[in-house]
Amino acid sequence: MCPLIIKNEPKVAVILLNWNTAEETIECINSLKKVDYRNFEIILVDNGSTNDSFDIIKRTFSKSEVILIKNKQNLGFSGGNNVGIKQALENKTDYTFLLNNDTIVNQELLSTLVEFMEDNPQAGIVAPIMFFYNRPDYIWFAGGIMDRNTGIGNHIGYEEKYSSKFDKIIECNFITGCGMFFRSKVFNEVGFFDTDYFHTSEDADLCFRVIDKGYKLYLNPKAKLWHKCGASLLNSSQNKLKSPPRYTYYEIRNRLLFIKKNGKKGMLFKSLYKIVHFHLYEIYELIKDGNFKSILTLFYGILDFFLGRFGEKDFSKSWIFR
Repeated sequence: MCPLIIKNEPKVAVILLNWNTAEETIECINSLKKVDYRNFEIILVDNGSTNDSFDIIKRTFSKSEVILIKNKQNLGFSGGNNVGIKQALENKTDYTFLLNNDTIVNQELLSTLVEFMEDNPQAGIVAPIMFFYNRPDYIWFAGGIMDRNTGIGNHIGYEEKYSSKFDKIIECNFITGCGMFFRSKVFNEVGFFDTDYFHTSEDADLCFRVIDKGYKLYLNPKAKLWHKCGASLLNSSQNKLKSPPRYTYYEIRNRLLFIKKNGKKGMLFKSLYKIVHFHLYEIYELIKDGNFKSILTLFYGILDFFLGRFGEKDFSKSWIFR
């Protein structure tokens, strides 16, 4: 199929973040090379990989195929993507697509998202529909709903089999960081990801900052991707129970930070009660499994929030995380 040519075709930057996962990143790039849109560039940010994945990627693709940036250390999801976003803005892109490296995309993805943005100037971010890679007909994300006063949200259609009811473009208030297609000028208006989060909730925070600036968020199901979910931990209770203590720590601490920044004034302590109640089943299951470290990390995260300890956590200083 010949690339779709749009008059005065807008420039798109696709930003991929790699950390020790060369095989997944290469598969993602190869799927992007098959899209039917012409005017785009791939910016690969290696986030301080500790193996040879960056060198493998560098040998696999030419400079004309992928712009390579290597961070000296892991800056987290927020900091790593900020590096790529700044490069995209320097390159004067019209649109910036943040894409997880453990995904593959459909051929029409970029042309669909660009056309939608061109037709809808009120849109600040749009997302494709996202499926499980190993269950390609089952939905991982078909839009997001988030309560800004509790930081608790959900993926629309999660684990449902795809059907025609998901064919409509919908407005939502949360888009997962797995695939966020931005109007690039939005970053000049609202800023970048907040590095205080380091990992988790930074995508929700940025979504609400975009909304508060007067833009809208959409899900366009004509654009599709398939997510391996290997590097990311899912939202279901079952997967939460299997998540490492480090993830549990960031989840609780950052949810409180999100509420402080985006919730109504005076809601923090009311929301804290709701959050603990939200985690009660998880705590119960962790006690049954004897996973006391994960329980302690919930309260460790709460403590660090009130002490103002944000950004990357040095887990080597506490036995809880070993």
